[in-house]
Amino acid sequence: MRSAVPLASGPGFRLHAVTCVDDHRGWSTPAQSSGDHQLVLVRRGRFRRLTGTRPADLDTTMGYLSLPGEEERFAHPCGGDVCTSLAMSPELWRRLAGEGPTLPTFYVDGHLELAHRRLLRAAGSGDVSYGLVEALLGLLEHTLEQTATGPTPGSSGGSGGSGTRPPRSSAPARSSTRPGSPPASPPASSTASGSPVTSPGPSAPPTSSTPPASPASTRSPSGSTASTATTHAATTTATTATATTATATTATATTATATATATATATATATATATATATATASLVDRAREALIEGHPAAEGLLPLADHLHVSPFRLSRAFTHTLGVSLTHYRNRVRVSRALDRLEQGEPSLALLAADLGFADQAHLTRTVRHHLGHTPTALRRLLTPAPSPPHHPLPLEIDG
Repeated sequence: MRSAVPLASGPGFRLHAVTCVDDHRGWSTPAQSSGDHQLVLVRRGRFRRLTGTRPADLDTTMGYLSLPGEEERFAHPCGGDVCTSLAMSPELWRRLAGEGPTLPTFYVDGHLELAHRRLLRAAGSGDVSYGLVEALLGLLEHTLEQTATGPTPGSSGGSGGSGTRPPRSSAPARSSTRPGSPPASPPASSTASGSPVTSPGPSAPPTSSTPPASPASTRSPSGSTASTATTHAATTTATTATATTATATTATATTATATATATATATATATATATATATATASLVDRAREALIEGHPAAEGLLPLADHLHVSPFRLSRAFTHTLGVSLTHYRNRVRVSRALDRLEQGEPSLALLAADLGFADQAHLTRTVRHHLGHTPTALRRLLTPAPSPPHHPLPLEIDG
């Protein structure tokens, strides 16, 4: 069963808290999403979403974007979950996020989770026009850093900037003549006007007035037969050369076709292998994330976790960096920081107790890790996320006449 509680709304957007209490491993019937763009972040629990052929495992460290009218299916193998759904009209989405493509699922780092919690707090402040919209912009900015594959209106490459580098002007061509040197002299065989100069030579002997005999008048009767034989031999040679060239061309074309076929086969095989490897790696990361979030006993260390997943520690370590872009250690600390935020939001008074409960070496270790992921100390986050206490109410004294 699914229920949605409205938290706040404004021009072009609606914010809901969505709760699902289903408990089934099978996929739901296909259903189309609404006509809005939806940004969904998990607050508690885990579930699966299917669009197309690639399912996605979603939890507090993974969110998703839903396109208008997109067909989607869900499965809840781990029970219920609670999510925050931010729906934006297509017009508002284009204005804030642009029209470029986005990734359907994305990693939720510490900064994005903090922006999520600040949005929820702003939703209860009553200041929709400024406080809530500003928190929404902060959340969307962090989300687009994880999902946008091109410039957005808020980035330097969007409408706020050119996004392109101005072309560099071409340098003038370098002269081959050294400055200060005299111009090259014209060639000795030409005059200033460019006409060739002829050198005087010995005078030609006088020619006879009788014209020389033509070749035809001196050719023997057998010349015609010799010329015909020569022509026939040349024709035969040319025909043979043409046939040889055609044979070579056919052989070359056959070789090129065979090479192209072999290349296409090798490319298809490599693509299939890469796809299978990527799918197996993503599945491995999903199972490791599940163990870390659920607090499985094997998740106490990298080596026992690798044994639990039946892979080598090297492969497990590389899989996180390849799939999520962060190390396994970073992700594990990210999960612990999320749990620390839950406690701080509830006003946890003892940081030393919090550090011990979450497996940190001491309070200083907790503080360093939280500051690295969120940019704030636990004490500052407690003030930031805990609602300010209401001022005490002092009723005014009544004035009685007489």
